[in-house]
Amino acid sequence: MRQKTKHHGTFFCHIRARGYLSTRRCVNYHFIFVCRELWLSRFPALVFFRNGDPIKYNNDLTQEKLVKSWLTSPKNLFLPNVIEEVNDLMLSKMLRKEPSMFVFFFEEGDIFSRKVLRGLEELDDRLDSLSVEIVKICDDGIDDDYGLESLPSLVHFKKGRRTIYYGDLKQDDEIAQWIDAQSRASKK
Repeated sequence: MRQKTKHHGTFFCHIRARGYLSTRRCVNYHFIFVCRELWLSRFPALVFFRNGDPIKYNNDLTQEKLVKSWLTSPKNLFLPNVIEEVNDLMLSKMLRKEPSMFVFFFEEGDIFSRKVLRGLEELDDRLDSLSVEIVKICDDGIDDDYGLESLPSLVHFKKGRRTIYYGDLKQDDEIAQWIDAQSRASKK
């Protein structure tokens, strides 16, 4: 299961009988506290964290195909008014899979990036209705990996080719027009 969901950026935490939550990427928590917080009473249990919010799996854990489809279903992955944050591995896989997508590259903690991101997230609802895929990423060194001169940057990838938005990132209307134009050109 781990290998089948790895390309979606999913990893697993295990609750051990001795009372601690452990995995290489998770912080250790006291077992009882975790169970109370997540309202867990039956074990084994599967909880998917979407941007820190837990979603419990309530079906049969022995049905591997059902578990995988639940973990990767758009219903569980979609967050309204929030642009999905991805890591470098997820982004490279998405770029190979998606014929057209927009990526907002930014620096964590940068105030200007946060303001631009708020504007993009307001646009995200409209973009979702147009089936426009947009994600955000702030991994260290990502600007060098994708040959970007500076951050924040908004980039459109169409079949592996990139087009950088050079307009004013504070102008939501200009960004929306650019995204619409790029999206229409991608569909041709």
